[in-house]
Amino acid sequence: MPSFSTTVSATHPYVHREPVPLAALQSGGNQMTLSAISHYRGGAIDEVAPLAQTLKAIYLKYGVGYRLSRFQTGPNEGDWLVVVTYADATAYEKAQALFAQDPELQQVFIEIAKFAKRISREMVVDLAL
Repeated sequence: MPSFSTTVSATHPYVHREPVPLAALQSGGNQMTLSAISHYRGGAIDEVAPLAQTLKAIYLKYGVGYRLSRFQTGPNEGDWLVVVTYADATAYEKAQALFAQDPELQQVFIEIAKFAKRISREMVVDLAL
């Protein structure tokens, strides 16, 4: 099976499908926005916000969008939703290579891991409607 960095899960709870290669998302010259949506548990606003601001600045250096939200209701109340958006699959691949070599970004990840646990991560593509 291909590695996560080269595929996007195209699964639905009721239908089993194989992961879609990222290159397939750009067929026919149509480039689709790709986003990583992650759910985190842990950390108070005063711990999370400064690190999120640093993450946003780092991601912007690479042309990557970053959004942080907090669940206000339901069983995940107090948890965090993070959306990291890439222009297309090519931008995602390039960013992953750069992220791995960015010591400031890696340090932020280390700091976040001290108080927050990633519950899930899903990759989604925007559809041109």
